[in-house]
Amino acid sequence: MKQREMGIGIGLVLLGLVFLIGPCLNLQGFAWPFFVIIPGIILLFVAFTSRVGNGSLAVPGSIVTVTGLILLVLNITGRMDAWAYAWALVMAGAGAGTYMYGQISNSDSLKRAGRRGLLAGLALFAVFGLVFELFIFGTFSAVLRWLIPVALLAAGALILFRSSN
Repeated sequence: MKQREMGIGIGLVLLGLVFLIGPCLNLQGFAWPFFVIIPGIILLFVAFTSRVGNGSLAVPGSIVTVTGLILLVLNITGRMDAWAYAWALVMAGAGAGTYMYGQISNSDSLKRAGRRGLLAGLALFAVFGLVFELFIFGTFSAVLRWLIPVALLAAGALILFRSSN
């Protein structure tokens, strides 16, 4: 019960800070995705700190957090059209959440399923990103701007998952 109360307390403190500092910032302009990111982080926090078997909250927590981060990046860059392929990162987030749940519950099958979901989501993001940026949006320079970081992320994730086995 103490863990739950601690999570609720932290959530209320963060919400209070957002409402206190919010008027000083232009939340409507760039920071509104934090209203999606913060609940996702709270779910992840509860999943990792709870002793009552709430590890399954890692899956929705990672999905909500990744969705908020995607919205933040798209909002900052002004490229909401990239949502046409950024949805694949939500799938990668679900895979990451499944992997985290496998870590919490000590389940090898969940870890394997999470790795497959994460890698599939990253691969779909890279493929659809190339297709949309090259053939639909017609901006080859944007492909290089996104492809190199995505390739580095995918390579790093692959190395991390192989070393964790």
